[in-house]
Amino acid sequence: MKLLFIAVIIGVVNMFLQQQTVIVENNNRDSLKMLFLGDVMLGRNVGKYIKEGTDSFFYTKKITKKYNIVSANLEGPITNTLNCQKKAYSFKFNPDIATILADNNIGVVSLANNHSFDCYYKGLDDTRKYLTENQIGYFGGGNSQQSFIIREINNHKIAFIGIDLSIGGIPTRVFYPIIEQLDKENDFVVVNIHWGNEYELNYSTAQQIVGHALIDSGADIIIGHHPHVIQPIEIYKNKPIFYSLGNFIFDQFAEQTTKGVAVEVVLDKKSTATVRILPYQRTGVQPIFFTKNKEEIFCNNFLQHISSRKKCSFGFTY
Repeated sequence: MKLLFIAVIIGVVNMFLQQQTVIVENNNRDSLKMLFLGDVMLGRNVGKYIKEGTDSFFYTKKITKKYNIVSANLEGPITNTLNCQKKAYSFKFNPDIATILADNNIGVVSLANNHSFDCYYKGLDDTRKYLTENQIGYFGGGNSQQSFIIREINNHKIAFIGIDLSIGGIPTRVFYPIIEQLDKENDFVVVNIHWGNEYELNYSTAQQIVGHALIDSGADIIIGHHPHVIQPIEIYKNKPIFYSLGNFIFDQFAEQTTKGVAVEVVLDKKSTATVRILPYQRTGVQPIFFTKNKEEIFCNNFLQHISSRKKCSFGFTY
């Protein structure tokens, strides 16, 4: 039965590869600026604040609008359905949330997490619909036939793939050949992965084993989610693994859950990537990026093991 299950999954993988979505943006510039954000949860108490007039992106929108593409982990469905899971932590967002994301230049989101299915298939289908209506790409999520999406911008082909290890599902090893193929067909491969243990400040050996295997398969950068706190960065074979970016917008208020990092990646035409760390802390439900002095203090600790760094930046060849 296990062999049959794997065979079926491999068949699904092949279908994924045949049905990938390509979105082309015409721009003559050669450089490409991307920004990766952590967990974005816009329901529950955050949703109440938004309904009352709070702009959760008030302090960050000037930053996010500077990038060619911004990616985030969307931690819940966008839906009006009342048929949702009765569990301790079940999220859903109002349909106008998709417009808010688009207005803040969030162009692609990962649905590969343990909350995308909180309102079952109806919630997931509604999420895809509202995102599509607002020209936001998505990848991962339940039984979606879009485990990845391709964006072509400024003559760079970028592959985004989402993997969720927090609730089981498709075995991680099934994604390795997908990543190998994406690496052959695209310039840069981004893996967004939901993994690890919540509120743990360090990554586990199990995470590290998977992270290394993803890089070995062809990933250029790994963006981790789920712990709700910052976990360290590791450089493996000259490629960065961000084990957890922490929360970006959430209604968790313990000290460590209010802190996070955004990751800027700039690609040039010579296959060189420059990474910059943008740390922040939330006040209420509004993240605020650090001032330069505070940012440098943070980076001196967070990036201390990267000898090639310059303050909050470092480079690598992809």
